[in-house]
Amino acid sequence: MTMQIILTALFLGLTTFSWLRMGKVRVFARLLTILCLVGIYFIWSPTTLTLVANALGIGRGADLLLYIFLIFVLFELLISRIRDKEREEMITKLARRVAIQNAKTHNEPH
Repeated sequence: MTMQIILTALFLGLTTFSWLRMGKVRVFARLLTILCLVGIYFIWSPTTLTLVANALGIGRGADLLLYIFLIFVLFELLISRIRDKEREEMITKLARRVAIQNAKTHNEPH
């Protein structure tokens, strides 16, 4: 029972934090709120999660959560890597433009 209270408080804290920090990206905050509410439901009704897992051919609800979490983390890792690569390319292009512009400015006769 104590762990259920702690996990519920953590989910509610995560939801609150997302609403306070997301600014204009309310879609993410809404999605996270829904996921946290589902998480809270399964915290207080773990047998339901096991029934869902069994319906999907997975033995335990905890295993289902692990698989979902692993997929989410790998997806997030992939998206972060793609964004980092895009930022690196954008910074390189910007640095080249600035260098060319500075070279043109400094090479003009006075």
